[in-house]
Amino acid sequence: MATWTQFVDRCLQNRLSADKVERLAVQLSKRIPRDEAQLAEALLQPRSRATACSDPLIPVYLERLLVLGFLNPPEILHALFRYSRDYAAGAEHSSRRARLQQWHITPDLEELVFARLSKAFITVERPSTFAEVQKTLAILTQWMNAVNSSQTAESVMHSLADGTQEQRTQTVLSLSMLVIAMLENPKVAGAAQAALPKGMRKSLSDALTGFVPHLTQASLQWGDRLSMLQKQYSLTTENASGGINDGPGNHGLDVSVLQLETVMDLPIINSRAGLYVFINSLLTARPLTDDNMILNYLHARYKVDYQSMAVGLITASFDVLAANTTYRSESNEAIFNFRSFLINKVPSLVAILAGSMFPTTTPELCITQALNHIDRNAFPSFSQTFDMAPVNSLLSDVRQDFLVACALHQLVPESSIERLLGETPMSSVPVGGKYVKENLVAQCSTNFERVEELLNEIEGMDGNAGAIVGAMTDIIRNLCATRETMSLKTICNTLSRKPRSLDVMLQYTSPASILQPLCQLLDSWKNDEDQSEYQPVYDEFGSVLLLVQAFMHRHDLKSSDLGLEDASFVIQLTERGHKSLDADELTEDQNKYLAGWLRGLYDPEGISDELLSNCKPQDFYLLVPTIFSQTIFACSADVLPLDTVKAGLEFLLETFLLPSLVGAVMWITSHALEQNVHDLDITMQILTRLIRPTSISGEAQAMHSTIVSMVSRRLERCLKSIQHREPSRTDVNPLLESLRPYHDYERTPWSSSAELEPWMSNPGASFRSAIKFTMQHLTSWNSTADLTPTPPAYTHRQIFSALQIVGAQKVLRAILEELKNQTVAGAGAVAIDIAVNIVCAPLHVNSCTPVSWLNSQVPAHNPQRNGSFSLREMLKNELDDPASLIQADAGLAEAAIRLHRRVEAQLAEAAAAGVHLPTSAGAAADAAALDGNLMQGIEIGDVSVDISAAGAAAVASTAGGATGANTSTATMDQNGLDITADLGAADGTAPSLDDLGLGGDGGMDGVLDAAGTGTADDDVFSGLMGFDDDLNF
Repeated sequence: MATWTQFVDRCLQNRLSADKVERLAVQLSKRIPRDEAQLAEALLQPRSRATACSDPLIPVYLERLLVLGFLNPPEILHALFRYSRDYAAGAEHSSRRARLQQWHITPDLEELVFARLSKAFITVERPSTFAEVQKTLAILTQWMNAVNSSQTAESVMHSLADGTQEQRTQTVLSLSMLVIAMLENPKVAGAAQAALPKGMRKSLSDALTGFVPHLTQASLQWGDRLSMLQKQYSLTTENASGGINDGPGNHGLDVSVLQLETVMDLPIINSRAGLYVFINSLLTARPLTDDNMILNYLHARYKVDYQSMAVGLITASFDVLAANTTYRSESNEAIFNFRSFLINKVPSLVAILAGSMFPTTTPELCITQALNHIDRNAFPSFSQTFDMAPVNSLLSDVRQDFLVACALHQLVPESSIERLLGETPMSSVPVGGKYVKENLVAQCSTNFERVEELLNEIEGMDGNAGAIVGAMTDIIRNLCATRETMSLKTICNTLSRKPRSLDVMLQYTSPASILQPLCQLLDSWKNDEDQSEYQPVYDEFGSVLLLVQAFMHRHDLKSSDLGLEDASFVIQLTERGHKSLDADELTEDQNKYLAGWLRGLYDPEGISDELLSNCKPQDFYLLVPTIFSQTIFACSADVLPLDTVKAGLEFLLETFLLPSLVGAVMWITSHALEQNVHDLDITMQILTRLIRPTSISGEAQAMHSTIVSMVSRRLERCLKSIQHREPSRTDVNPLLESLRPYHDYERTPWSSSAELEPWMSNPGASFRSAIKFTMQHLTSWNSTADLTPTPPAYTHRQIFSALQIVGAQKVLRAILEELKNQTVAGAGAVAIDIAVNIVCAPLHVNSCTPVSWLNSQVPAHNPQRNGSFSLREMLKNELDDPASLIQADAGLAEAAIRLHRRVEAQLAEAAAAGVHLPTSAGAAADAAALDGNLMQGIEIGDVSVDISAAGAAAVASTAGGATGANTSTATMDQNGLDITADLGAADGTAPSLDDLGLGGDGGMDGVLDAAGTGTADDDVFSGLMGFDDDLNF
């Protein structure tokens, strides 16, 4: 003991750097038996009466010795507790103890040590053995009991007089952080649930029961969190009897559970392929690009390493665009969506992250690193495009546009664009600068022409799309509230004709934020008493309805996405707007309206104002399928001439009735597919007249194209079925040809038959082999990404389609089988990261990652469910019977438990991360602040420890990423508390030996000579068990 104590003392006296302490400690351990408890005692014992600040080299040495394995958490905590105020207050009042009461460690050192150990447990660096779990829980139990004791309370009261109440609160919070980190560790959780001895379980339960109220007084949030964990693992007083020594009649030890809990986790790697999968899932169909969800997900993945977050986000966004353009040959609509996200959305997200970066880490550095990782051949410069194939020329200006957008958001100086691009840019930051939503709304309120200008800019690639969407959303809501329907008609007509604009809008806000006020306006739409003309009423109503339907058809929106009541007109139209009513189902008013519309369409008098004034637009649209049903029936019965019908249909091609074609075509396609239809010839002639009109006005033509786009997929399936049933028909092909330009209108997660074919080409294997093949390619690419930067083809539609067709169980089994194979092959760490991102990626149905749009005017409502399991739920279900799982395939069981731990950790941390998302430069200043002068003179090293407001889940990650991790830190902002701990490999406040010229060649001769003393007393090893004074290392 004396030897190691003298070693530590002399290292501190000579202010040796951590590197030298490491070398000397390794050499000393080869000659003197090392005892972790003795070394921890030597390092942490007080060397003077407690002061306001501890020696800053102590946490530095502790960090290095912990990494070396010279120290373990139980021994560190035991020594820390022995010299803490809590231990001194709870000890017997012997004369020695009374003297030790005056010599204790400082609260700031306690906080630093707690933070470092919390990091070790959250990153699953610890525990390494079950004995370590027991020892650590035992000392934490003692510490919590000490806090709970009346003597400790009295000590705290004394501290009030000393003005250190805030420090005591910080210590309690730091202790609770470590306890929470322990209980949230998967290995510790398994032991706490099933493998703790009865006595220890009872002691821990009693300690938690007493400690939680103390913690709740300091922090309600953390108290509730610890209380939840206590109940989750049945560590309450009434449940404390269950333990490893219980009989078979109680909650005895499940050997299978223990066997799975002892499975060691794979190293945590934040792979490039994993984030590529996640970003792909956001843009596969309707955008799921909620800022909060993305940042929470990144925070859970990278903790507070904001540099890696930014670099990874940028790199993955370029990867998704490159792969979908180069290998998948996605439609121009899809490519535009990927481009807009990269150029307009990503810079705004990086700007948020930049507010929390270290001063030494700049957004420009992150952007430079990301651009170095992407495939320059996939994103050629402008001068290279003349020699490139047409497909690559689509991406020729992407890097330039991205950098200009970054300059707009002040992430890089505009003067740096040329250097980053490698040539003179052909465009510059917009003259108007960065748009601000509030300013745009104010401009539009005084000049409506500005609205039309902004609508034309919404698809621009300059970084301003987010502000424009925010302004348009507010303007639409304001116009709905004031019922300015003429202005709304202009906006709705413009947007419905520009489907790409709809995609851009949904990248920044929830569907309900845009559509809910429009739907509510349609619900309450009524004719004014002083209305003189009613055709404009239908005109304006139809324009608003068409935009709502365009959103719904393009993005497969359901009633749950809009947050509407069941009685809403739009919901009724969606559910039964394609169904005709029988005569006995019609109400008296509906009978009257139906007769009026049939006369108006087919009588020479035409549609009268009386009909339009009596029949509200809502009633007309719900009657459209019945109107066409009666029309075709009358034609087939020779009651109504077909030429008269064709002439009457001209009314429906006018803009004020044109949106009714949606319901008409939907009903016709259902009717034409009936097996015993006898009026197919008439139906096809009417359908041809509607889809390929002989004449139509210019204004109506744009609206007609939108309508045909919306129904094209359904109509194409109907026509192909008719063609298959009656190959001799000559009226099908012309219609199919007219639909060809609209094939790519829908942005849904459903795959086309052409896309499904290669995934299901192997009978008996189908999706299983396709998913395994995908994981193999992604895992292989990740290891060679530096040589082949463009990733393999991937679309999250494969996973979605597999879930809908073969179910979650078979999809999960394919993932686990490939994860097992890759683990055997040595690539398990990358494969599990890819698997975690596949499981956790947000989906439009049964998503385990909620897309809440919390910053939108109307947050998202309950996510869609279709009654089937998600991958996360199926994974939990698989582990419900561990015995059968292990017996069937032990390797598969290990893959399942590892994946389950990672998935639950990712989702839990993502949920907690929302408490403290960085939003401003002020957050960055708080994150970088140091606690007083504690670490003054300590250089930032390679390892850092963080305490965040989300609790123990938010600590600095040591996991490697696609770009590597440097330094990171964050704050715990809880009731005004700011704690930052950064334990790095560095020197202390006094000059280091190197600075003093005492380093020499690293040997003790050099130390002594340079110090100018040359005496054995100055040698760190002088007198230590026969070591020579001139021993060199």
